[in-house]
Amino acid sequence: DLKGLIVQVDLFSASGELPRNLDEAMERHKDIIYSSKTRLNTTLVKDMAIATGDPRIDLVHLINRRARYTSSSKDFDFSRASVNDLWEAGRHAARMSFAHLGTLKGKTTADGIRVFDVA
Repeated sequence: DLKGLIVQVDLFSASGELPRNLDEAMERHKDIIYSSKTRLNTTLVKDMAIATGDPRIDLVHLINRRARYTSSSKDFDFSRASVNDLWEAGRHAARMSFAHLGTLKGKTTADGIRVFDVA
């Protein structure tokens, strides 16, 4: 009896390795800032569901955690190679996620919203 399905794609992961140099520190800074914006949007969705009194919502949160070389310029690097790489990573993640739909277990929040974090 689902009322809504929201798919949220996050290109920046809040979790990551400890930076070893200035460029990696700048990259982690951007990851955390942009990921925080995603989490804020998730919170707003939950607040809206609560306000309507009908929180029958599934939120699928696709998080880019692909291990590959990146840099602090990744938030403005729109080169053909970078865009193609991100598209391919997204296709791969979607295929893997859909292949294992039956095994995905969401976490139900206190508000009754199920959240699925998919890497």
